[in-house]
Amino acid sequence: MTDREYIEALADGGNAAIRSLYSELREPFFRYFENHYRLDRDTTADLLQEAVIGTWKNVQRGALTPDSLTCRLSTYVISIGIYRHLALSRQNDRNVPIDSVQYAGLQDMPDEDIYDTEREDRIARALQRMTEPCNSMLRLFYYEDKGMETIAKTMDFPSVDAAKMQKHRCMQKLRAVFEKISE
Repeated sequence: MTDREYIEALADGGNAAIRSLYSELREPFFRYFENHYRLDRDTTADLLQEAVIGTWKNVQRGALTPDSLTCRLSTYVISIGIYRHLALSRQNDRNVPIDSVQYAGLQDMPDEDIYDTEREDRIARALQRMTEPCNSMLRLFYYEDKGMETIAKTMDFPSVDAAKMQKHRCMQKLRAVFEKISE
């Protein structure tokens, strides 16, 4: 199924679409979390289930439509999983094994309600206000799931460290824009 077909099937309330989406995204989701976090398979499976259900809820509420999706559906589901994992980690007061430069600022984004559509709209508006090279960098990293080495090459940075520093600056700008929108 295409992303559009999945969203339309989820809007119709199809349990088959939920099962199919879960099955199709299982391996990419697990691969992403194995590469970025040290989680056991049961925890990752729980996150996938929560992310798929969260996606279904957003479709049911009309917060996610085929026309409003600005990335691949798999990226959308993985993003929900990431935010849910970070929220649970903070609640449990555990250390999250992530690269602090690579994810600088992500932990500061509000996450009280993981499925808060108003917050999602503010994030989307903040991203739209970002100028280059931040717009491209953040989209490549968060929406297209590109690694910093790939981003450094694609965007002609002299080194991966230079790209990481630029991403850090971009996250600071995004946070500032997000806070203005949230006021």
